[in-house]
Amino acid sequence: MNKDAKATILVVEDDPHMRHLLKIILEKNLYKVIEANDGDEALACLKKSSDIALIVTDIKMPQRDGMELLKTTVEKYPDVKVILITAFGEMEQYLDAMNMGAFEYLNKPFKNQQLLDMVKLALKS
Repeated sequence: MNKDAKATILVVEDDPHMRHLLKIILEKNLYKVIEANDGDEALACLKKSSDIALIVTDIKMPQRDGMELLKTTVEKYPDVKVILITAFGEMEQYLDAMNMGAFEYLNKPFKNQQLLDMVKLALKS
């Protein structure tokens, strides 16, 4: 990874192609990326690394889903911001996520720049 890397981001996505795409987008913009397949793996990563500043997570996943990951992250790792992404966006779920402490909620498909703008905002706040 580039020595000028900006921050460490944990990408949590059960679809390996989408996870790889997110990793490429973020690494091209000098972010260090750690990958996890689901919420349980993500929590194990959080326990191991204190460098994680942001989580970008899918909502619908096996094991622990994105909403459960959000809840646990807010409780145990309050300094880590969470951006939720989903292909099944519903207003009620969006409101629940925001009330639980999500930084933002992005609907798939989204433009790469939308994600990058959201990441920059989350890391500044």
